[in-house]
Amino acid sequence: MDNDPNVLALNHYKIAAGAMQANDSATAISQFDECLCLNPHAEIAMAAWFNLATTIIREHRFPSRDGTTIPDDEYKWHECVLKCFAKVVEVYDASVNSRPGVKQSYEMYKRAKDNVYRMTVYRLPWQNATVRSRQSKAHDRPDSCFAIVSAKE
Repeated sequence: MDNDPNVLALNHYKIAAGAMQANDSATAISQFDECLCLNPHAEIAMAAWFNLATTIIREHRFPSRDGTTIPDDEYKWHECVLKCFAKVVEVYDASVNSRPGVKQSYEMYKRAKDNVYRMTVYRLPWQNATVRSRQSKAHDRPDSCFAIVSAKE
């Protein structure tokens, strides 16, 4: 068996991608998370972060729901989605000059960046004519998103 973290990460990624296609969100989230905890190279990491976010969005149907209908415990998943998209942007920016293959992921980077800016205003409650954002601590994240904590928010 190969102990190369990138090979192991890619194996987890492939399992996650298959689960994602089969609409098995729990397995997909778990396997993308396992992949990311191995700290794979940029190309794998970007795809895993992006697809982890996409899986969570599909599972919770955030785009088709009014933000005020989402309870706090579920809203934490939305915060995970934002962090995942932000990690795509961060990895791209950090790697674009050192890893030529990263440039092939520009469209994913653009979509992630657009989502970070578009989604940050989702369900920000208004209070006295000002926007009050919801803040949660790392320990409040959904249990399945260990990679987000290890990514040093």
